[in-house]
Amino acid sequence: MLVVACETKNKMDSTEVAEERNESKFEGTAENDAEFIADMAKINLSKVKLAELASDRAVMASVKDFANMMIDDHKKMYAKNMDYAMKNNISIADTVARNDISGYNSLRDENGKEFDKKFMASMVDDHKMVIDKLEDVAKSDKYNAEIVSMASQALPAIRTHYDKAKDLQIKIDKKM
Repeated sequence: MLVVACETKNKMDSTEVAEERNESKFEGTAENDAEFIADMAKINLSKVKLAELASDRAVMASVKDFANMMIDDHKKMYAKNMDYAMKNNISIADTVARNDISGYNSLRDENGKEFDKKFMASMVDDHKMVIDKLEDVAKSDKYNAEIVSMASQALPAIRTHYDKAKDLQIKIDKKM
């Protein structure tokens, strides 16, 4: 049974609802697995929202292309999170509040080349953080084998995003 978190009467966001439900259901390795899946779901939803903003606001075609790649890839990653969550009765967020997305509000106020520059800088930083997280999980014995495998399988795409983001960041910096 999948429980997809949604807004409750006390205005908790879907991430908080998922965390509370998982804490009451799991312990030990299973709790680590649930926390990882919930975190990755939130990260993937956040990246989709940021990329959708960039797809609308970016001025450089290469930044728009990057944003569209991000939308496609992070939706696929979220679908894998959802599949695992369904199989293992883990609650995950189905939405993410824009205020909870690192940098969303500051990016929303930018336009033109400055938007492109700030978006790509945030993508470099965000993807480095995700790589570090995935590498830690891939090497850890605190997760079940399927989670370790998922982390290992996600790394190549996230590294590709990181490398492309760094390259675009350098190109933008040279043009400004």
